[in-house]
Amino acid sequence: MSTPSPPSEKNDGSGGTIIPPSSQKPIPKKYLLLSYLLGVTWVLLHPIASITTGEFKCRGTFMDEHAFLLEYFPTADPNRFFLEESSIPATSSFCSIASSLEISCYTIDDISVAAISPTKSQTVPTESIAIIVSPPGEGKTWWNSHFHKGLLELMSRLSSAPWLTKTILFVTSTSPSSSSSSLSLTKLSRGFIQLLSPPPGRGRHQRASSPLSPKITSLILRHAICLEVTTAPARSNSKVIRVLPQGRHGNLPNLDYAYGYLRTVRSAVAVRKVSVELHAFAKVLTRWKARVPHGVGVPGWYVDDLLGMVGFMGSMVLGARPPHSPFLEVGIDSFSVQARLPSSDMTVMHVSLEHFMRGLSNLEERLHHSVVQYLLLSTKKFVSNGEYIYPTLLLLLPAVIVGLELAMRGGRRGW
Repeated sequence: MSTPSPPSEKNDGSGGTIIPPSSQKPIPKKYLLLSYLLGVTWVLLHPIASITTGEFKCRGTFMDEHAFLLEYFPTADPNRFFLEESSIPATSSFCSIASSLEISCYTIDDISVAAISPTKSQTVPTESIAIIVSPPGEGKTWWNSHFHKGLLELMSRLSSAPWLTKTILFVTSTSPSSSSSSLSLTKLSRGFIQLLSPPPGRGRHQRASSPLSPKITSLILRHAICLEVTTAPARSNSKVIRVLPQGRHGNLPNLDYAYGYLRTVRSAVAVRKVSVELHAFAKVLTRWKARVPHGVGVPGWYVDDLLGMVGFMGSMVLGARPPHSPFLEVGIDSFSVQARLPSSDMTVMHVSLEHFMRGLSNLEERLHHSVVQYLLLSTKKFVSNGEYIYPTLLLLLPAVIVGLELAMRGGRRGW
């Protein structure tokens, strides 16, 4: 009895070889499933352990730039953020008020830029920091809005601060903010970038000039902050400060920059019942946490950190584009702050902002330590790209292998 001979390879007439389907052995599915399960397990272990560092705990946020250690700088007294109107009309424009405070201000189209230069620094400033602020809402002015009036006091304090070494640029719109102020703030950020670096002219060697003063355009814009603050009712239980470092296409600022502001905010809200969020899915994830049955042996802190990581990842993929995204796209460290606070707690924003400017003024170069790709689980914990890259590869490996198998089966030529 003769045994059947194995299928032979045939020539297709063009020099290639047709491989019989029976000779192509697929990879067992159990190996693909094992890779996927390992990746999922590794992701679930992020809040508990850091496998790359060999520690049975998640990495805590830290300040890698020693010149940016904010605890060395004192914070301001919150009771001092009240500027008297004096003889300035309540309906004055932003630039009119800035000029009365002896601060240079420029208005181009719908954008107003106030430049606060160091007056007591022994060195000539070469860098600048941009603070993009949404204008007062309908029926509000810079005087009857508690947040904006505090910003005017902050501008006055910065103009005479002895520690200021960088030029601070306050950027706002001349028109009142509408209900879609986040979108207008994004347009304001993009428009300000175009003012600093206008597109080239039509000629081959023609370069367009900026309408702003050379004292502003000659500086290197290192950092930017986008502020969108609304006033909550006096007895509101929902007091939130949302710090959003996420940008488009996975762009993030240097971790030192984002954590530095989170650190100042945490110290400012230490005695106030203000929650600090890192994404816009906090309410949805809180409802999910409420569905977790009690007594299942899962610690509450683990659920909080895991949902915080999921929310941070979800905001990078599904979240709306924050107003600071245009700055990240051109390589400028930036983040957005969305706050809803009653008037009595509004000074938290002013104190934390001044403290943050004090730390940034101590820097002599661009932030280059720490990491620029990370996942924030909370204001105190993070997972770096050196940790989550491995489970990501394990999760993608089955799909890559299956794709290669399908490609090999579909091809008529042998490899």
